[in-house]
Amino acid sequence: MSAKQFSLLVRTYGRSCPSPEQLMKCCRNTSPEAMTTFVNDALAAQFTIFPRYLHKPIKKFRTVIIDFHKDCYYGTEDNPYVKKSKTYRSTTLSYECITADLYCSKGIITVAFLIRLSGASVSKLAIKLMEPVENLLKPQIVLFDGIFATIKFLDFLSNKKIKFLGRKSKTPRV
Repeated sequence: MSAKQFSLLVRTYGRSCPSPEQLMKCCRNTSPEAMTTFVNDALAAQFTIFPRYLHKPIKKFRTVIIDFHKDCYYGTEDNPYVKKSKTYRSTTLSYECITADLYCSKGIITVAFLIRLSGASVSKLAIKLMEPVENLLKPQIVLFDGIFATIKFLDFLSNKKIKFLGRKSKTPRV
């Protein structure tokens, strides 16, 4: 859906772009890492060509929301991006990903996402996810769930002098 929106939006502004069908055909032959990079580039491009009246409130608030998502998967278990967990919606397999959204008074806009590999730490992913966000604007505050409240991620935000507000972690050290 995002690829379709991006393609249509770019074509509306008179720039050449492959059709959504051509994009999806390329996606099936692309590695997951290259696909993640492509989608993040598309999301960043989508943000940069938004009308000016949307940029002003976003740059005023500079608020980033980091969220954790778990989506059901009904394919085979041999996919390295699929994680086995409790039964949910008739399957034990799921994708886990995190997204970075920019918040403003007009709404929320997704600007980056990363898929979590089995065994990958959430704090490393969150730090990696902040890179494309910082390329678009300097965040003033980051909001996140308790899963991201690790010492490593909080230290990263403190070193960058970014304020944060997260749900309290159950870890005593945090």
